[in-house]
Amino acid sequence: MLKRSFILAAAVALTAGAAQAADYPEKGLTFVVPFPPGGASNFIGRAVATEMEADLGQDITVINKAGAAGTVGGAEIARAEPDGYTIGILTSTPLLMKPHTAELPYDLSSFDIVCRAFDNPLILTVNAKSEIETFEDLVAKAKERQGAVKYYTEGPGSLQDIAMSDLEQKVGYKAIGVPMKGHQAAVQNLLSGVIDVAPLTAEAVLGNPDLLRPIAIMSQERVEQPDVPTIKELGYDDVTYSLTGAIVAPKGLDSAVYDRLVASCAAAQKSAGFTETMTKFSMPKVSETGEASAKSIAKQYEAIGSYIDQNGLGAK
Repeated sequence: MLKRSFILAAAVALTAGAAQAADYPEKGLTFVVPFPPGGASNFIGRAVATEMEADLGQDITVINKAGAAGTVGGAEIARAEPDGYTIGILTSTPLLMKPHTAELPYDLSSFDIVCRAFDNPLILTVNAKSEIETFEDLVAKAKERQGAVKYYTEGPGSLQDIAMSDLEQKVGYKAIGVPMKGHQAAVQNLLSGVIDVAPLTAEAVLGNPDLLRPIAIMSQERVEQPDVPTIKELGYDDVTYSLTGAIVAPKGLDSAVYDRLVASCAAAQKSAGFTETMTKFSMPKVSETGEASAKSIAKQYEAIGSYIDQNGLGAK
């Protein structure tokens, strides 16, 4: 009798859960942005939230939960109830980098990845007056002697450092990373000849068309601007790195709730308002959602983790 009662209770709970999922959303959502107001991630997150609000038919309250390079907001999302009423945007640092280098109450497996919010590939860029006119020119110079090429990095374990180190290994040369902070410093050092190449994003490259020359892009496919070949297209192993942002929810969403959020985010990606925001920051359009986005983000997460482990840069 006890066993039968337990089975009945479980069946009732499952039925109730399915009914709740079918009616989702029945109230407003909270959308966490792990950075202060201002900046690309904040504006893009708010643009996605605005479009999803219209699609879901419920208010979405955006909360800026800044601190510790985005990990305070990441932890806030991870510990929320997985009921679909707390979502947010996480970028490369709190989602892909920090779980490998700091003791955190979450990692990538703590989230259901709903969709891409943005994907800003790193673009290999040189001074427009440089003798390096193509990627093959860069490779040839780098192979002349060890350290012949110097590149921009934000330090050991940064995305730029990981991307350039991976490129070196797959192409077969050795270059020297010069630490500096931010793309403005990188552009200045390219123009002054301190470095030969910098992995920059489109905003910096397209914003300086007369001064900079893009030669290759670290993406799976070409983008409209700048129209330069991918590393794979040039005949080398795939090297794919980007400053990325994902719309995430706490792990464990009901499948129907997850599907509804994925569909809503897809609608947001296609909206005029979101497209306008992406154009403002010179970012290519995104359309990756659901399991496809989860798989590609996991691939980058694993590549970053592997590099950090091999170089002893992980959390102690």
